[in-house]
Amino acid sequence: MPVYNAAAVVGEAVESILNQTFGDFEFIIVDDGSTDDSGRILREYARRDDRIKLYTQENGGLIPSLNRCCRIAQGRYIARMDADDISLPTRFEKQFRFLEAHAEIGVLGTWIQDIDEHGTPRTAWPVPTDPAVIRWFLMFGNCIAHASVMMRREVLERAGYYRADALHVEDYDLWIRVSEFTGVANFPEVLLYYRLSGESVSGRNRLLQDQHTLEVRRRFLGDVTELYRGYTKKVMLTPEARAEIALDVMRRLWLEKKYFEAFRFLPKVVSWRAIKKTLSVGTWVIQSRGQISR
Repeated sequence: MPVYNAAAVVGEAVESILNQTFGDFEFIIVDDGSTDDSGRILREYARRDDRIKLYTQENGGLIPSLNRCCRIAQGRYIARMDADDISLPTRFEKQFRFLEAHAEIGVLGTWIQDIDEHGTPRTAWPVPTDPAVIRWFLMFGNCIAHASVMMRREVLERAGYYRADALHVEDYDLWIRVSEFTGVANFPEVLLYYRLSGESVSGRNRLLQDQHTLEVRRRFLGDVTELYRGYTKKVMLTPEARAEIALDVMRRLWLEKKYFEAFRFLPKVVSWRAIKKTLSVGTWVIQSRGQISR
């Protein structure tokens, strides 16, 4: 967990990790040159709980702090956490059990829920869960909440950690690279509270990507119907995943005002469960002002 000037909220974040139902972990924290009271707060927690490994450095930014944390880590799995968010008590336990049971998955995020500055729950974000569907969405934007992720250390090492030149998109860049050789999934339950504040809103914008970048990507990818045909030929899909992606294509075409083409995909949508899931993701897209997956 990198920390920079988070004195007002870092205690709650630390306690949410220390109170996990799965307690066999080392908690690596890098204080990235904080100038507020964060350092004192972290030192007090480290004194009280020997699972905390606290490191202090001059301010170097998020990516160097992340890579330092990950290189220090000794465990088989690495879980991410931000200094202003809250992990629910069963987060580590559920992610650990899932990864132990699914060797094909290398990165596992979760659904998240916004909270305001007072900790009041707001919008929940039911992001895609199926690895094949996530790979589809990753072609258009980020659908993995960075702070919710638990990943295999060997996957991160093989990818070469976070790239220094992927400024503000270090997580999205990593998901794209690792998805070439391992599965990326989301656990279908809210296990992290994402705190909304002035700084975290800018973080949300980085998560969702710049609108101009998405427009360039969309032009590069070309026609979404042709992309769908190529993807479904290349990737083995369950009927539900195929229906979920088809419904997403319908939504994209509709947003582009290609109504006739959109309706042509209707017969491909055969799973009501997939409809509900994709519509919930569509709600996420709309609430995010269309900056993701468009």
